[in-house]
Amino acid sequence: MQFKEVEKDASPFEREVMRYLRNLAAKFHYLAEQVQTLQATVLSLGHANGTAYKQVKTVINELAESTSTVVDDLSCAMGTMRTVGWDNYEDLEIS
Repeated sequence: MQFKEVEKDASPFEREVMRYLRNLAAKFHYLAEQVQTLQATVLSLGHANGTAYKQVKTVINELAESTSTVVDDLSCAMGTMRTVGWDNYEDLEIS
């Protein structure tokens, strides 16, 4: 039996219920498509965020090594020995 055949024999209330159910099904289908699009976007964003984090981590590590090298070179040039870490970097005395 086709839907149109059932609709002919149905009361006005039943037709209204069927129309309501068809609208719900269409909205559910649209919502499912939107959720799939959102899922793909979120996964792509997560991947890009992970890549960016790795790049930032690499840059910070290189800067830390570079800073340590520069401080060591300056200490040797000035004849002063000192230890520099991130905690006491502001308290450097220049002799």
